[in-house]
Amino acid sequence: MTESKAAYILLDYPTLWGSWQERRQMIVDSYSADHRHQGGSGDHSDETFKKAASLMELGEAESVLEVVGEWITSGLNPKDRIVLLSMWRGVHPAKIEARYLEQRETMAERWRKMVQGLLRFAGTVPGGHGLASAGTRMNSRPAL
Repeated sequence: MTESKAAYILLDYPTLWGSWQERRQMIVDSYSADHRHQGGSGDHSDETFKKAASLMELGEAESVLEVVGEWITSGLNPKDRIVLLSMWRGVHPAKIEARYLEQRETMAERWRKMVQGLLRFAGTVPGGHGLASAGTRMNSRPAL
């Protein structure tokens, strides 16, 4: 994940998550309607395969959004979470700086730190290599 992509996802996370959920539900509903229309015979059309391919593409986006969501809930500093929520709610950056940041810190500096924290956590999602993939660490002791 690049720095610009991480910043984009972080800034628009609520919108991206909502639109991803909506697109996924539309594909699933459409697939269900096709299946009922075919009488549940198991004879799938090209449209069905296109919809399945669309779901697979959404799966990649889902893995990125899930890692970002995990970072927001477990990896993000609670003070930064307040800053991020304020940004999502459209609070002016000057008000965020005055209310939640250290005296000499700017919003741009805090934002850069949050994006870097996300990148360290996410690694090269969906490839892994970040702290998010560290949860699948292998046990160092041999099984007996």
